Amino acid sequence: MNKFCHLSLHSEYSINDGLISMADLAQKTSDLGYESVAITDNSNLFGFVNFYQTMRENGIKPICGSEMTLEGENSKGQLTLLAKDLEGYKNLMKLISHANTHGKRNKECLINIEILKENKDGLIMFTGGLESQIANSVLADKFDLAEKQARFLKDIFQENFFLEITRVGFENEEKCNNSLIEISKSSDIPLIASNRVRFLNQNDFENLTLKDLWKIPLQKQELNSDLEKLKISLIMLLRI
Repeated sequence: MNKFCHLSLHSEYSINDGLISMADLAQKTSDLGYESVAITDNSNLFGFVNFYQTMRENGIKPICGSEMTLEGENSKGQLTLLAKDLEGYKNLMKLISHANTHGKRNKECLINIEILKENKDGLIMFTGGLESQIANSVLADKFDLAEKQARFLKDIFQENFFLEITRVGFENEEKCNNSLIEISKSSDIPLIASNRVRFLNQNDFENLTLKDLWKIPLQKQELNSDLEKLKISLIMLLRI
């Protein structure tokens, strides 16, 4: 079996940022020999029951998660949360409910640091790649602020906090990754490598007219050797 696991995946339940049906995901995941896969739709768990049942029926370990937007005093950015256990699942539901009922701002569903702290138990958090607050600080040449933000989140989530890096060819990606690797070393925060999966096959992109949909197919999983040497902590997450 393939130990690699996608931990950033949007299904058709993300509405404007995903195309993947659960049946097709189960088939593709089985074809690639994956033992597990996560679903991280935007601020919702609408598809989780379908996802859970379909993956279990096909012998695949389902991992529950969601991509959310954290609102700060002067900025906002993406983050991803994965449930480690039942408590984490319940807390994730609370966060999503809060975002959709109390956190709506200009069609976005937001959470703040206070509600995140209150409901952190049982959750794994990793930063949202190029669209995280930490990445925004890096790209604004505010490395000290980025490091401070990372350490702040580490204090909250402890060993359940990861810095997320991607290598899929986007502008400023390398600059962001290099800084995150530095922060990882200086602050003893593990890295996680992800692809932003929004559809299953490369040619599926031609069927989409959605604005800014990321061109990341499920089968793309190559990691450069320097990242492999950092012992990225994917295996630990597979033990959820």
